[in-house]
Amino acid sequence: MKRQDPRSFVTIAAVCALASACAPATDDLCAQAARHVASCNGAMPDMDGLRCSASAAAEAQGVLSKTCSELRPSGGSEPGKEDFWTGDGSIAKAACLLMVGARDGGLGALCCFDRNCRGDAVGQSNVCRDYRCRVASEVGGPCKRRGHCQSGLACVAKTCQTPRARGEACPTGHGDCASGLICGPAGTCSDRLADGETCTDNAQCALRSTCIAGQCAPRGSAGARCDDGDASDCDHGLTCIDGSCASRPASGGACDRSVTFQCPFGETCWQGRCEARHPLGGACENLHDCDEGFCRGGVCTDIFGS
Repeated sequence: MKRQDPRSFVTIAAVCALASACAPATDDLCAQAARHVASCNGAMPDMDGLRCSASAAAEAQGVLSKTCSELRPSGGSEPGKEDFWTGDGSIAKAACLLMVGARDGGLGALCCFDRNCRGDAVGQSNVCRDYRCRVASEVGGPCKRRGHCQSGLACVAKTCQTPRARGEACPTGHGDCASGLICGPAGTCSDRLADGETCTDNAQCALRSTCIAGQCAPRGSAGARCDDGDASDCDHGLTCIDGSCASRPASGGACDRSVTFQCPFGETCWQGRCEARHPLGGACENLHDCDEGFCRGGVCTDIFGS
């Protein structure tokens, strides 16, 4: 069974805050873009009084030129629509990539990942929540995922709580449950399901098993049935092509572009063959085709390029 795309959707508002040269200001193009994203995608973070640099504002203006009918949420599949994450009008992924190596942000610093934040006291764990470095929450504090809470706590209904024990309800999913337990099909915390038991997602099944056609089963060897594009249905080193587990193509081998991450690491499926991701100035259809920068107008472009 296919999993939801794990990549977090970062709105243009967050991009403006991360891209650099932000300062307290009144409403501007970035805030307008954020509202435009919200009208299409139903999400907008607190702008927190930030405004864009001139270059970021120009990117925001590009997003404003798109209508909702021309855009799709990240991970959507509507043909002919531009994806907020990988589309030419999006700098969301590029902005987060800028933050990959950034570390040691103090409390309140802009961030994209927990590793961007440092602990400001011995034993203190700071986390990235709502694009700001914050102290990890104690019981009753706010959270959006388990990592926002102090060690040993779970994020349940957006508050940090003691993890749910076996048999207790898990209203918001696997993260509600104590370590080693999953949220079962009945909506309660339980041990992982054995092969042959009814399941609704891969995480409910035993390690090295997968949820396929509604039942837990061992991951398939070459030739076994799988959900198209879902490599988690197959043994390590295999991927799912045309509904069957198969070896990943080698560099230069034939590939199917519709299957994500099918080619060897650092390569992309281009014109039916696996090849090295393209340098700046190379042709692209989305971010995954580029070795650096992002895809704009069919060309791999530097993050701050024109």
